[in-house]
Amino acid sequence: MKKIKRYIVGVVLIAGLAFVIVRDNKKSESGKDNGMEPTKQGSEQPSPESLTQAEGVLQRSDSKSRGNLMIVREGEANPKIYITTRRDYSALIGKTVIMKYDGTLDNFVLTDIVAK
Repeated sequence: MKKIKRYIVGVVLIAGLAFVIVRDNKKSESGKDNGMEPTKQGSEQPSPESLTQAEGVLQRSDSKSRGNLMIVREGEANPKIYITTRRDYSALIGKTVIMKYDGTLDNFVLTDIVAK
């Protein structure tokens, strides 16, 4: 009788674990390409009132380890903002742009880059 109870408990535990794994995989797949860059906390959508922006000239990065693009702002103490993204902003290279982001310039989630 004890063996049957252990067997049933084991089967229930394995089924529960499999359910949790499948559910978590579905959640992560549904949020992969939502246009947001992931943060350390996850990939939640920022609220519109928390978004901030920076203006400058979009250029290809001069430091690939820091990002594939950068925005150069004139007259700033730290004029370069490095950005790592898979989105295609090649049409905006060399143009003055507005970068919309959530967070601080040291730790942000890129929302969009638009021409000014």
